[in-house]
Amino acid sequence: MQNKKLGLTAAAVSGLTALGLAAGLVLGCVGYAGAETITVRIASGHPPGVVYAGLMKDYFQTELKKRVEERTEHKINFVEGYSGSIVKVYEVFEGVRDGIVDIGGFCYCFEPSNLKMHAFQVMLPFGPMDPTISLKVAQDVYKEVPYLTNVFEEKFNQKLLARIADGGYNLGTSFDWNAVSDLKDIKIAGAGLNLNWLKYAGVTPVQGSLPEAYTGMKTHILYGHEDPYLRGLDHVSQRLGQPQAL
Repeated sequence: MQNKKLGLTAAAVSGLTALGLAAGLVLGCVGYAGAETITVRIASGHPPGVVYAGLMKDYFQTELKKRVEERTEHKINFVEGYSGSIVKVYEVFEGVRDGIVDIGGFCYCFEPSNLKMHAFQVMLPFGPMDPTISLKVAQDVYKEVPYLTNVFEEKFNQKLLARIADGGYNLGTSFDWNAVSDLKDIKIAGAGLNLNWLKYAGVTPVQGSLPEAYTGMKTHILYGHEDPYLRGLDHVSQRLGQPQAL
């Protein structure tokens, strides 16, 4: 039995409907005649404790391996690169495009240049905080605008496998505040396009990501961070009311 590296690249976060389709696309593109062990490099800049990365590891990988090995003679071997061990949060999209990883999970907010149209929910205020509603809205928009799906293959050498909605954003700070005016000129970090939420509030925006938030706030390099996952730190948390769909 030979060991093969997967030839298909795909940009993906997990979703119940699209996972079966992703496995079919992989097998259809590989097309090996005999039984093979297929090595799949799967990665994210975030740890599995973040919802989409956790679903990639616990659901997507499990289901892909099970279905491939039940329905074909092939075996799947995953090389995992979570928590930025292969590509950082800002590198996943390009890492898939360039063949560094085969499957990658990432937030559109980290691709304001390449995927500026895809983070439309980031740019719209007063969206639904229920992630199931947010995702349904995004799915409807993708159906109406095929470009959002097709551009991955036509321009960036990969296939979009699925989308997922996460929880709404919180603003965690290392100091108490009661009004938006209290945040004026304060250094607060955010990811990519999310910085727009802060900029228009008079905040001094700092480009950053969740893995950097705790150290930055502990060392006073910054005094806050907007993210749905901030917890376990002695900070004040305010719910921003901004939904996200990755």
